Amino acid sequence: DTYLRVLEAMQDPEALDADSAERESKGKSGNTLSLIINRAARAGLERMAYQSRKHGKASNHQITTEDGDEIVSRWRPRQEFQGWVDTLHGGIQATLADEISSWVVFRKFQTSGVTSKMEVKYMRPIRTTDDHITLRASVARQRRNVVDIEVSIFDSEGELCTRALCVYFLFPKEKAREEFHFCDCGVEE
Repeated sequence: DTYLRVLEAMQDPEALDADSAERESKGKSGNTLSLIINRAARAGLERMAYQSRKHGKASNHQITTEDGDEIVSRWRPRQEFQGWVDTLHGGIQATLADEISSWVVFRKFQTSGVTSKMEVKYMRPIRTTDDHITLRASVARQRRNVVDIEVSIFDSEGELCTRALCVYFLFPKEKAREEFHFCDCGVEE
């Protein structure tokens, strides 16, 4: 399970490199993009693991779950993500909307894809002093391999602050497995 491999890599970041080296030796990873993604993932996991060790907990405390047709994530904003005093930067909000949309693709379609278009509407400021924000995302429409995903971001009081519509192009499952090393996105039972 991919999720468990990521958690294991947080404990042992070299595991990600070992997996990449094994794939290369079997001729499965001649793709430069895959190597770059694996190295970037390793660097990100090392930073997350360092922050976890340093602070005794994950620094952003992101929890992602499935609730019926929706993927739901709870995330803690921090001061370094402010665009204005105590206000979460709009670019960070757009990044979060794009990220949760990718989890909708992974979980609901069991494949990977890329963002082809995104529209974001900022309705209320989100405070970096909030102890958490909640993101909710679901499929609004599918046309063959193009999917519209609606995202809503709520502040800690439950007020709707941001809406986004992300349009994703889905890769065929075989291409996602072979070229992008997508395994699956199952849930723990």
